[in-house]
Amino acid sequence: RTLKANLYRGPYSRPEVEDVPQCQCTLEEGGCGQECYNRSLLMECAPGKCPTLDLSQGQVYCRNMCIQSRTFPSVEVFKTADKGWALRVGQDVGPNEVLVEYLGEVISTGECLARMARYGSHDDFYFAGLSRGLMLDAKPMGSVARFANHCCRPNSRMQKWTVRGEVRIVLVSGDEMLPKGTEITYNYGYSEDG
Repeated sequence: RTLKANLYRGPYSRPEVEDVPQCQCTLEEGGCGQECYNRSLLMECAPGKCPTLDLSQGQVYCRNMCIQSRTFPSVEVFKTADKGWALRVGQDVGPNEVLVEYLGEVISTGECLARMARYGSHDDFYFAGLSRGLMLDAKPMGSVARFANHCCRPNSRMQKWTVRGEVRIVLVSGDEMLPKGTEITYNYGYSEDG
C-alpha cells in the first residue's frame, strides 16, 4: 500500500506544530535556497514564518518547503538484474536536493522489536528511527523510497527533517549531481556478523 503521509495509529499522533523560526532570506537574494538558515538546521520554512513566502499575493520564492508541498524530483522503481527492485532518478538532480520522503507506519520501539522477532532470517525489513522512541515501518505500507538500495559508497543519504513540528525522514542527494537514470543508493548504517 502506498502512503502520502506517515500513518499514526493507536496512542501515537502527529505532533503539535511547534514554533518554527523565521529565516533571514530575502527576495533580493532570490528567496530561500541552500543557504537558508532553517535549511541548515534541517527544518522547513512554514507559512507565515518565511519572508520570501507571500501566499496572499500568490508569490512563492521559498525553495525550502519541498516536503510540505511534495515537490520532489521524479523517481521510478525498476527491476535490476542482480538485486531485485531499486529506485532511480527520472531527471537530472543537483547536489544536496531532497529526493523523496521515506514514509511508513509509525510504531513504538517495542513494537518494532516484536515485528523483527516475527521476521525470518531472509525477510526484508524497512525500519527507520523517528524520534521520542518512535519508528517508521515501511514494510506493510510506505513510499517508493523503500526501494532505494544499500551501498557502501552511496550517492544519497537519509536525513531527519522537522516539518511544522513533525520529524520526517527523506533521502537527499549527495555532493555530486545525479544524472537522469542513476540508481539512488544510501548506506543503511548496519553491519552483519560473519
